[in-house]
Amino acid sequence: MFDTEDKSRENQKIAANPNLSVWVSASAGTGKTTVLVNRLLRLFLNGVNPSKILCLTYTKAGAMNMQNRIYEKTEKWAVMKNGDLKSELIALFQDSGENLSENTAEFTKIFNRAKKLFSILVDSAIPLKIYTIHAFCTSILKRFPIEAGIPPHFKVIEGDEVKKLLQDSYLKLISNIKKNNNDNIVLYDSFNHITNIVSESNIDDVTGDIVNHREHFFNLLSNYKTKSGIYDAIKKLLFSGFENEVQKYVLDDKLFQKHPENTTDFFTLEYTYLSDIIKNISPSFIAGFRDILSVDTSSTNTNNLSLLNAFTELSTINEKIQKFDIYQGIFLTKPPKQNVKAQRSILSKKSLSTNPQFLLDIIAEGERLLHAQSFIKLLSVYRATVSIINIGLELNSIYENTKKK
Repeated sequence: MFDTEDKSRENQKIAANPNLSVWVSASAGTGKTTVLVNRLLRLFLNGVNPSKILCLTYTKAGAMNMQNRIYEKTEKWAVMKNGDLKSELIALFQDSGENLSENTAEFTKIFNRAKKLFSILVDSAIPLKIYTIHAFCTSILKRFPIEAGIPPHFKVIEGDEVKKLLQDSYLKLISNIKKNNNDNIVLYDSFNHITNIVSESNIDDVTGDIVNHREHFFNLLSNYKTKSGIYDAIKKLLFSGFENEVQKYVLDDKLFQKHPENTTDFFTLEYTYLSDIIKNISPSFIAGFRDILSVDTSSTNTNNLSLLNAFTELSTINEKIQKFDIYQGIFLTKPPKQNVKAQRSILSKKSLSTNPQFLLDIIAEGERLLHAQSFIKLLSVYRATVSIINIGLELNSIYENTKKK
């Protein structure tokens, strides 16, 4: 019968041989750290200078654990009885690739080094190089600060210090926003917009994410140099297929402007765009469509005729913009997955069979309205994206300046 425990122990012994290049993958608590410690001990016992070995871990706890195990093991070796130490060393070096025999000059050398290894490690001017990845990178930066373009006596902040800096930066951001002067009107509008679309309980998460991913904002400025350069790149990516609309309706200086004549707080850009969409509804199309709907008294035709009349009877463009969903409801399915309705949801079967040519005009109008709705949704996404970028760039600028102090 195959014994998985025996096989696991055998694999650990093989993996502990530093002459082999191995990849260890195992669950927590199965001996990965033990294997790493044994590989290090065997290297030390074979005469490798401890200062020449670099070990990197993900966590401080992992690095500390490895160091403690090495010091504890070598301290025991220093005072262990000879017979016990010989048995432990033979077990340490016992694997399929390398077996240590007691009656050899090599074993004597390893035995003597094991007795002295603790004092070698403790008395060394260079401590064991067992670091987290962050700590290792910090050590390099401290050796070459000028080349890295950072202050020579920099300090790595973490934990509560980071939280305190973030809180101070956020309070400074709010203070700047409250001034609401000409210098930060865009920042004020951006923050106001985000607070309108994000719940108050989540706004801290938003600002936290901005700081946690601040390298993305720095990269944006590095790649596109200015805010307007960033905006243009977003437009190009976001509004593919809407290039004509972008030129006329996506105006950054009016992005947060509300239209004064509209009581539903429409943004000026959407208001202007919908005004043009409504003005481009062909009177001849409306007349022909009404005639077709009027001939047949089916429920489909009757309902759509009622919607059409309700919309066309509105007297002002402002009213039509506010009630535009009435007209769209004739041709488009309901949100969130809007699409052009099936033909039989717009005209009855009888009307479809007697007016095949006009059906093409109806489909064209539906596609025009769908295109318009898609553009308005993208415009909303663009406004939110610009808001996050404006807040992010300002918050990160404050955060970096606060760190330097």
